[in-house]
Amino acid sequence: MEPHPHDEQWIKEQLFQLSPQFRKDAIKGYKKLFKAAHDAEPVKHKKSNVARFTANSRLREFVKLKTNTK
Repeated sequence: MEPHPHDEQWIKEQLFQLSPQFRKDAIKGYKKLFKAAHDAEPVKHKKSNVARFTANSRLREFVKLKTNTK
């Protein structure tokens, strides 16, 4: 599953703040969490929004954590 078009630029900006190794971890975690949240949501029309919110929230926290430890 690809990120929502409205999220693409924001995701790139977040990833740019990370070192290459953390970037790989962030991308892998984003995709995994997006899919898990999408699959877990029982209401079809809510799947995409729940997945976006969950994955974007995790990415935001991951970047915050990794950039504060520099």
